[in-house]
Amino acid sequence: MRNYMQSMIGDLSPGVRRFIGTESLFGIGAGILALILNLHLLQLGFNEKEIGQITSLGALATGLLSLPAGFLIRVTGRKPMLVFGMAAAALSLIGFGTAASTLGVTVCQLVWSLGMTAIVTSEIQLIFEYCRDKREETTAYSLLFAVFTLFTGIGTLLGGLLPNWLGGTTTVYQYSFFCSCRMFCVGFHT
Repeated sequence: MRNYMQSMIGDLSPGVRRFIGTESLFGIGAGILALILNLHLLQLGFNEKEIGQITSLGALATGLLSLPAGFLIRVTGRKPMLVFGMAAAALSLIGFGTAASTLGVTVCQLVWSLGMTAIVTSEIQLIFEYCRDKREETTAYSLLFAVFTLFTGIGTLLGGLLPNWLGGTTTVYQYSFFCSCRMFCVGFHT
């Protein structure tokens, strides 16, 4: 299995390998957030109804922004859209770690949704630009999702451990948001 993975990754274009490496950071950051956001909000004093409204607003915003983002990508280009998405996601993570009001958290959720929309609408098309041929596109596409899924799991595991290691001042989860943000920052600099 190890030899198979090494030969498969070794055959990929340098841009594709770098992109997949970045996807691992994205997965870790998203996994951390997936676990700690609701726990953080509960510790801040939000009730289940408020958390549900904020979360569903984020999902609705992502859905509504996807179509315009698809048109906007033609103007901005795929890579700038991806970098913008990573930066917006990172900014929202800082906000989640510092905001304590319903308005502040809602704005952070909308910024997160904007970032995720930009990432999702640009990443597949962009990785295909780095591929040499259709065979590499198939491999890259499969690896992209495999790596994201694996590292989202690792991020979720870290999301359970980091609060005990890092703590925070507003809640025990606060500094874990900043760690998640760091994953995105390193990702959009690569």
